[in-house]
Amino acid sequence: MKKSILQIMVDYLSNLTQIKKYRKSDEQGHSPSNRMMSIIVSLLFLVSASSQAATYYSRTNGGNWNVNTTWSTVAYGNATNTGTFPQAGDVANIGDGYTLYINAAISCATINIGQGVSGVLEFKSTSNYTLNISGNITVNTGAKFWYNSAVVRTHQINLAGNFTNFGTVDFYAGVGMITNLTFNGTTNSTVTGTGTWDLSNVTLNKNTSTAYSLTVSAPNFETGIRTFIGTFGTYIHNNVGTYSINPTAATFTIGPNMIYKVPLGTMWFASAADNVMLQGSLYVNGGRVYIGTTAGLQGLRFDQNGVPVPYLEVTSGTLQVYGGITYGPASSAEPFSFKQTGGNIIVNSGTTGSNRQLFYLNDVAGSIFDMSGGTITLQNPNIAGTSTIDFSVCGTNGTVNSTGGLITFGNSSTTAGASFNFRPYPNVTMPNFKVTGSAATAITVAPSFGSSVNFKLLSLYIDVNKTFDIRSIAGAVGDSKTMTLLGTANGVDAFYNDGTFQPRLGNVTFNTTGAQGIGGASITTFYTLSINNSSNITLNKAANVSNLLNMVNGKLITTNTNILTCTSTASATLGSNTSYVDGPMVHTVASASLQTKTYPIGKGVAFRPVVLTVTHSNATSVTYRAEVNNSPATALPFSNPPTISNVSAVRYVRFIRSAVGNFTSARLQMYYDTDDVVGDKSTLLVAHDDGVSQWQNFGGTATANWTGNIISGLFTNFHNYFALGNPPGGGNALPISLASFTAAFEGRNVNVKWSTQTEINNDYFTVERSADNINYTAIAQVDGSGNTTITKNYNYIDQQPLKGISYYRLKQTDFDGKYEYFRAVDVQNKVKPTFTLFPNPSSSNIIHLTGETDLSNSRITVEDITGRIIPSSFRYTENGSIEIHIEEYYLKPGSVFFITATDGVNSVKEKLLIN
Repeated sequence: MKKSILQIMVDYLSNLTQIKKYRKSDEQGHSPSNRMMSIIVSLLFLVSASSQAATYYSRTNGGNWNVNTTWSTVAYGNATNTGTFPQAGDVANIGDGYTLYINAAISCATINIGQGVSGVLEFKSTSNYTLNISGNITVNTGAKFWYNSAVVRTHQINLAGNFTNFGTVDFYAGVGMITNLTFNGTTNSTVTGTGTWDLSNVTLNKNTSTAYSLTVSAPNFETGIRTFIGTFGTYIHNNVGTYSINPTAATFTIGPNMIYKVPLGTMWFASAADNVMLQGSLYVNGGRVYIGTTAGLQGLRFDQNGVPVPYLEVTSGTLQVYGGITYGPASSAEPFSFKQTGGNIIVNSGTTGSNRQLFYLNDVAGSIFDMSGGTITLQNPNIAGTSTIDFSVCGTNGTVNSTGGLITFGNSSTTAGASFNFRPYPNVTMPNFKVTGSAATAITVAPSFGSSVNFKLLSLYIDVNKTFDIRSIAGAVGDSKTMTLLGTANGVDAFYNDGTFQPRLGNVTFNTTGAQGIGGASITTFYTLSINNSSNITLNKAANVSNLLNMVNGKLITTNTNILTCTSTASATLGSNTSYVDGPMVHTVASASLQTKTYPIGKGVAFRPVVLTVTHSNATSVTYRAEVNNSPATALPFSNPPTISNVSAVRYVRFIRSAVGNFTSARLQMYYDTDDVVGDKSTLLVAHDDGVSQWQNFGGTATANWTGNIISGLFTNFHNYFALGNPPGGGNALPISLASFTAAFEGRNVNVKWSTQTEINNDYFTVERSADNINYTAIAQVDGSGNTTITKNYNYIDQQPLKGISYYRLKQTDFDGKYEYFRAVDVQNKVKPTFTLFPNPSSSNIIHLTGETDLSNSRITVEDITGRIIPSSFRYTENGSIEIHIEEYYLKPGSVFFITATDGVNSVKEKLLIN
């Protein structure tokens, strides 16, 4: 039997007196008896018994909680009670058909109400009572837990564990007739069940710690709450329902020691108020959260209260703030911590809108902006005007970590003519920016009021009918900003433009370690375009430069379709071996005065810039497109005049000039490197085609052997091709000069022949063969002659040529491993049909014919020695042979017949002997 604490103390003192008595007897020389030992054991048992839990069952219908006869320790309705009534640590079970009353301050571990049909636990109206539960409460189907009286009372339940309700919980009988519920203790709590709830105040106060949580999986619980009070702990809205928390409150405050998490469903803070004050933490990790009234006058306002820094985290789901996210009253110098890895944030979506910042972190120590995924959408600009910042991170004094995510200015609901602004920072990277919205709606984004500092973005995406302006949103300031792009908008393009980009006097720099592109439907004009990306930039849409193309690091990859054009006011740096335009580029000349245009061009791994200095007779605009081609100039259809012995067998530069008849004269400066094999700068020349059939010698002055440049003489006609050339007796091999390459049948073999006029650093040739002119296989390697200016002849005999048409090509490899291919030639191996007769000689009229080639399309005839056709029949067998039946009448010993197979092109005849 479990005794009360008072009875245990009485027994303890009684036994302690007896211990002292027997101890005195021992001091007088007597031995302690077994009685004393029994008393000690009994005392230990009593102390132990005080901590053992008991399980109670309802015994009397209508009984009070603290009356022993209300309970049984054996079963429902049983008269046996070996204890008293449920107290701290005990389990209380109230069965079907029983109503019990709380009539005192009660503590126990667990309460189970009902067995699935009925059962009631009710607070009495005689006073205000408190119920402390260290474990769980369960209300089963058909059961009730309530205060059901018209007497004004305020009862209190303190629950450390879980609350499960499949019946009825009614803690609000009327105004002033209430039962308040507090979740406390140092454990996590859950609320589950499909029962009904009518609640007054619900408080989360988890022993001064946010480490313990209340997880609500029952949506009916939340809709039954009149007032929620968060003091300490983590509240988790883990159900698909919608919870408008404290909907009549003027302002909702997420206290400094509170965390709210929304992984499911919908939670609306301050649906009737302008503000939600964030002093603690809010997590949106799967559900949907609304902030403030739909008018959106204010929004989510952070306010540090004590040590914790207000914190907002979005990993998935949606956070919709009808106003903005910014600092609270008197909090403009306080930190705020933000993290987003996914999900969506929508700000300023209210019908009126906010006159404050839309997304703003104070630029102070302790502020953190951390974005790696997800989207922040600014639906409308602030209504205060251009002097108020719409978007700003903590870019100078705080911590900014932007590795992904998207800041979207505008959506389908944005008003026409909207102008957003953002605060630029020179030393941090902001996320991807996108200007978007309905295609018919014009929207503009620009740096904040009066701003002139540079800024960095991961990428920039400008949608249809949208504008991004480098200039400050108000006033003609900040025109010369540098915008640096460090990522990609769509996995490919760092700059994507379907609308309008206003470059002003700004510089757009691509600078990262990953490949980037410039794309979109609109042709963008950059003022200054800087390429500083070792992984290269690809033009996926044509682009223009109006001031300077600045090649710093990495290549700009262009095509004939997606080409870079420098307008007439633009210039370009020369580039370097690590930074050049790989593909064509265009310069525009619109002047009658001398103009110099630099082309920092190359192809593949070869950087070969050119500089064109040109004079026109008038200022009509002319475009000059130039591209390096790593193909032999010797292969072009131009012969050498007496003043040129050979042109480059490595590369040439192709120009295309627009058809304007105002060309007067020009010079071309060409650069070369070791593989151009300029061994004698004094005899090097620039060759230019005459537009018909021959190279022209424009001479020139070169700077050095092997690596340098040459400036041609003045020329007065302009065509397409320029190449390095060598005069007769000159010392520039310009390296392998292939004079001829042929392949032809000689008997059953193919003889592959080639000859060279010059060779420089030539290690060996590789002969390759193909059946389809696509997939080639090496069949021979032939040593080269190293360095020579004497004609050399080579050949290789292919003794096992392919049947039908085949292709041969030549690959030449230098000593340093560099190689080049020469054009392929084809040969045709015509195979005549052949067959075998058996038996031969034969004494039978049935002969079998088997062909080495397919005979299914051949015509078979049998003739005697006079040429007379012998009647015969033919049958094709399954194994592909032909069975011939000769009329027996014509078979005589010693006869000779001739079997002929003809496929329309070739005929094969075999002799058959009859014995």
